[in-house]
Amino acid sequence: MEVRGGVLVPVKSGSMLASQTLKFATAGGRGIQGPSEYETSIGPVAFAYLEMSTAPSGFERAALKLTLTQTNEEAVEINPVI
Repeated sequence: MEVRGGVLVPVKSGSMLASQTLKFATAGGRGIQGPSEYETSIGPVAFAYLEMSTAPSGFERAALKLTLTQTNEEAVEINPVI
């Protein structure tokens, strides 16, 4: 089995946190990651998704459903204003 691509996960912004829970989710249980698109720094929308291959059938869209807690040594802040 081979997996390629990437996923997006919403994070809390605007406050200093040493720990937060990240929830990777599927959109409607159809094997589509939610969220699956984002706006780049120059404006156009880009897509992020996983693909999985169980050779020889080739690659198909896949999704990750996972809840985890990220803990840092120090509190960090995601700046919502650039």
